[in-house]
Amino acid sequence: MTTEQASHLNVTDVEQIAGQAERASPGVVDQVGLFYARHSALIKTLGGAALPVMLA
Repeated sequence: MTTEQASHLNVTDVEQIAGQAERASPGVVDQVGLFYARHSALIKTLGGAALPVMLA
């Protein structure tokens, strides 16, 4: 996913991506949440593409 594509994601898109990721790898959403909690400044710096890239 490109940064341009990620910038157009809405809440429903993110929920669907997270659901697919969780089905493929149970616990991954929790792991991403922990990573975000520990590195929120990095995620904010990376911008809107960060979550989909991490889930990919």
